[in-house]
Amino acid sequence: MEGLIQKAREAAWHANKGVPAVPEDTPDFTKPIPSDPQNEAAALSALLKKGASLDPRSRQELEVLCNTYCERTGAQRHDADDEAGPSGRAFPDDSKEADLHSWCTAQGLEARVFPATFGDGGLRGVQAKSDLRPGDVAVSLPTSCLISYKTARDSDLGNALQRIPGISEEALAVVWTMIDHTDPESPYAAYWRSLPACFGTALSTPTEILERCLKGTALLEEAQQARQHIREQYEALSPVLETLVRAYPQFISQECVAWENYLWAVEAWYAYAIQVQFHPSKQETCPCLAPFIGLINHSPWPHAVHFSAVDPKAHMLNVRCFRPCQAGKQFFISYGPLPNAKLLLFYGFCVPGNPYDVACINTKDLAAEVCAEGRKTLQGFEDEYRLSSKGSIPTHLMAAARAATMSPEELRVVQQQQQQQQQQQQGKTSKKRTLHKGGGTVAAAASLASGSDKKEAGQCLKQMMAPVGEANEKAALQLLSGIIGKKLSALPPAGSEQEASENAGGGFLAAAAQYIEGQRQLLQRALAECQRLIG
Repeated sequence: MEGLIQKAREAAWHANKGVPAVPEDTPDFTKPIPSDPQNEAAALSALLKKGASLDPRSRQELEVLCNTYCERTGAQRHDADDEAGPSGRAFPDDSKEADLHSWCTAQGLEARVFPATFGDGGLRGVQAKSDLRPGDVAVSLPTSCLISYKTARDSDLGNALQRIPGISEEALAVVWTMIDHTDPESPYAAYWRSLPACFGTALSTPTEILERCLKGTALLEEAQQARQHIREQYEALSPVLETLVRAYPQFISQECVAWENYLWAVEAWYAYAIQVQFHPSKQETCPCLAPFIGLINHSPWPHAVHFSAVDPKAHMLNVRCFRPCQAGKQFFISYGPLPNAKLLLFYGFCVPGNPYDVACINTKDLAAEVCAEGRKTLQGFEDEYRLSSKGSIPTHLMAAARAATMSPEELRVVQQQQQQQQQQQQGKTSKKRTLHKGGGTVAAAASLASGSDKKEAGQCLKQMMAPVGEANEKAALQLLSGIIGKKLSALPPAGSEQEASENAGGGFLAAAAQYIEGQRQLLQRALAECQRLIG
């Protein structure tokens, strides 16, 4: 089993490589990857799929790994082990959640979980009816319940919209959602009623609240850009929407095509759509709204991952456990390895102690603090670097800081080191070696004779992660310390966001407070690491 789990972890890591919050450097696959609990979840899920192909001893060892997932991945340290939390309370029979459950069941839903509320705040989720073990199917949703782009395209309204030149599938689905969710006779009326009237994300929160909550954060600019993009999309569609009102006044009112309704439809797809693979022989997936599954909350330490593939024989979308869930406890899935910024932007909540949370330092942050020659060097570097919960300084960020603070003498040292490396490589093989991903020969990348060549020096330094010299190392760390300190100072004072959220009754403000506190902790850890290294 040891070899199997290592291979499964490695495969899962490669599948998510490049995702912002997933570790960049190749980790040790002999144990769960620190701060990446979804990797372990994906590895266990992949092994469970092998099922009968495993020998009895391997199956027994796999079950032990599944049962000890929380303690091995840090869930208990973050109070995220749901087995220690309270049991849920079922919704009354006349609730919209019970109505959705009944509608899905009539379509063929098979579920060992049911809608419930948790905690004093009445958080909506699902709880297990009975004990669930690794490999058990918690939910089987028939494909007839799924709402896809094809659902919208094949509708009467979709047939009309397809005749409009240039309309995208995404835009067609959003317009169809705007109209269909206001129709009490819609086949999906029970689902539409179950969705929130207000999603409370950073996309729809009033501007004054958004700016007050997120002041001093990178998320504020990202949210403003996303909101502007959605507004521009709506304005581009306005002629189409007005035409629909004139053509079908008995079915489509002006209220149906209002901005607020458009934004609601966009948020519904952002917050509730999952990627579904309908054909096992094809790798492509498509976004779908999945009634009932949409009730299941997210956790970095979920009970189920990788539930996007449709069973081609039963035509069911199965949510299969990889770890146990006790009867009465909340059942979780994963929306992906998402930092709190993405969760707040698109879903309207944050996860305290989120192992995937990151704070970002941009190349422009470095460039603003160095001379013109240093800015030339940075032109060869990445645009963004991520500080994670590990507290260490990312190697690529450290390399950029070294490059930005190098003196002419230090540049010559780098040139000599690179030339020596080239000579050593040529002694072993006659083949020409290039730097990482074909960035040019070592000699070309290390051509540092003049200031105009400093951009090429940057390309070279991206591959050279070792310190250049004591003076440069100290200058680089001081540069990063100053940048991190400024970002910390720009955040609201500790405690002010919590007080604001309590005064406003929670909601987006409470989630924003959690995001700010997470940013503060990430920056403080990184600053402490810089100061430790400076000595």
